[in-house]
Amino acid sequence: MVWVAALLASWPVFSSAQQPVQRDYPSKPIRVVVPYAAGGPMDFIARTLGRKMQNVATLVVDNRPGAGGALGTDVVAKSPPDGYTILHTSSSHASLPVITTSLPYDPIRDFAPITLIVNSVGFLLVAH
Repeated sequence: MVWVAALLASWPVFSSAQQPVQRDYPSKPIRVVVPYAAGGPMDFIARTLGRKMQNVATLVVDNRPGAGGALGTDVVAKSPPDGYTILHTSSSHASLPVITTSLPYDPIRDFAPITLIVNSVGFLLVAH
């Protein structure tokens, strides 16, 4: 048990030694591709995040709607993996491969998750 605790305690030291530290990141604006139309929920969240992070980084929201999110997602898939182009998407990222067979990218292989930004609930309503 002591060995496991010592290993876990030393993990940050060893893992950080293997990864280069990028102290100058971000050195330019970060492009946040939203694969949906401007004014929608994902756009609103991305712009709010940009305002909240303005003291740390400049986020430029780039709306690329079309094909249920596939057009904007493809833009990010073809971008250099340098951290300066990121995708802000919804659950359609997981559902598109189920409903279409012709995506120009692989949603698992071509992307790495960063974080969950919003956990929301949907409603199904009827008029009365």
